[in-house]
Amino acid sequence: MAVDSDILQLVPGFDSISNLDEHKINFTISVGSDNSAFIQRPNQNFKCTLYPPPSAQKIEVIKHSILLDRVIVLLSNCSICMYKCENETALLEQIIKQSEIKDAEDKSIMIQEITSMELIRTQDKNAIPPFDREILNEHLHLEKMGNVCGETFQEFLALGMSKGSVYLIHVNKLNQLYCRFTVHREAVTTIRYLPHTDTFVSSSL
Repeated sequence: MAVDSDILQLVPGFDSISNLDEHKINFTISVGSDNSAFIQRPNQNFKCTLYPPPSAQKIEVIKHSILLDRVIVLLSNCSICMYKCENETALLEQIIKQSEIKDAEDKSIMIQEITSMELIRTQDKNAIPPFDREILNEHLHLEKMGNVCGETFQEFLALGMSKGSVYLIHVNKLNQLYCRFTVHREAVTTIRYLPHTDTFVSSSL
């Protein structure tokens, strides 16, 4: 991040779910106006700089997965990138184009653009069951998901879409649609999950 770069986003990071529950921040992720991100641990010399791919797409949203210990980035072209942050420069491990995210019938979700992204967590693997309102064959959908969920703690990317839908993707299988439902008529701009009541809250334009 350049010295004269302004900070546009500041995201807290946690090494474990217990630290998250106790609000014990282990590191921060800053996104600068120069389109780079900076990961830093307080009271330590560890600093890691994250750059988007050479396509020069803008960083729209950045999140940290405790389950994967990876940083997940949503770019302005709707691609999702995964980074490993151990050295001075973050290692880009995976780029998932929106066209590569498929439903149980292997159809792309390209019909809508991604307009927002949130990372949500649950302590119970059954808190959010896999379902898709647009797939009539429920068995096919469950078969495609396989054993994606672990025993307890789960993480999902909640994607707000341009035509009012909300898509959930499990972090263990980022190219497979986990849930799909439509709650708005316009682009979804905000998604929140209330774990104590298993409730989703969203807003649109």
